[in-house]
Amino acid sequence: MITIKLQSKTAIASLDFYPLWSRFFFATYTSMMYIIRFFVPYPLSTFHPFPATKTLGWPIMLSPLFMLALLALVWFKRKDKLLVFSFFFFIINLALVLQIVSIGGTLLAERYTYVPYIGICFFIGFMLDK
Repeated sequence: MITIKLQSKTAIASLDFYPLWSRFFFATYTSMMYIIRFFVPYPLSTFHPFPATKTLGWPIMLSPLFMLALLALVWFKRKDKLLVFSFFFFIINLALVLQIVSIGGTLLAERYTYVPYIGICFFIGFMLDK
């Protein structure tokens, strides 16, 4: 709330240009890209703009399938408490930067993923220890 109040009215993208249904695709796309960028940190940038047109493109439109596959993996491995904890630690901390309410002109912001990445590192560290 403080961030929204501090930002100027032009920094917050309105629902007129990107409706709520497209923000769902943005959230799944950014989640997918943050997971990919954890393993392959290229290309990192301080500015990843929103799509210039109202067409979202194939990577954004297909990103819910990636997230469904990831959720299916967690569902079928739900007995593994380490996997479930690590996944939800990542997702809950990542939910704060998923651009449901767009602040600024960037779609991705890698600088905000250091805390969510602890969940992935926690899981990998325990798996390597086993």
